[in-house]
Amino acid sequence: MCFSKLLLRWCVDDCVDAIPVHCIGGCWGAMAVGLFATPQYMENAYGTSTHVGWFYEWSRGSGNFNLLGCQLIGILFIGGWVTAIMLPFFSLLNFLGWLRADPLNELVGLDLSYHGGSYRRRGDSLSSEHLEAFRRRQRALNGDRLRDTSLPTSEVGSEDGRLMSEAKDEDLDESRDEAGNNSDIYIQPAHRVTGTY
Repeated sequence: MCFSKLLLRWCVDDCVDAIPVHCIGGCWGAMAVGLFATPQYMENAYGTSTHVGWFYEWSRGSGNFNLLGCQLIGILFIGGWVTAIMLPFFSLLNFLGWLRADPLNELVGLDLSYHGGSYRRRGDSLSSEHLEAFRRRQRALNGDRLRDTSLPTSEVGSEDGRLMSEAKDEDLDESRDEAGNNSDIYIQPAHRVTGTY
């Protein structure tokens, strides 16, 4: 929890808290073995209790740091290995512009811009300016291609969290196609990856 709040303070974009859960949680799990491994569990698992957790070593009157040292070296090795393997990959993605979503797509929400739906939590709000800019750009990028007719004209989060339509009823009537569906916004299908994101 503390590291998750620290990432927010540092403005690190980790929306699913993968770093606190996997990196920090994994490091703590490895260090905890080096600190708290009991002689009984070490004997059951490895047939010897020569090197146990550091706190148990202190209770034996020894400062044997072998197990904790091995765990710390393992943490450093895993960190180095992940960095060596993934840094070139993420650097390439960043160079190609595929690492992050477009800022406008982030503002309107990836649910709408990438997946064709809109999800808003209580208190979320979406400015009509951002939504209109997104619509204009989608129209310019996609021209007269087939439009997704299953979506309402817009969904904008109101102050109390209810979804409401930004367009007035007469605007809705003007943008309806022959089938009576709204067709003034095109959403790229999520399964089709192109350079238009």
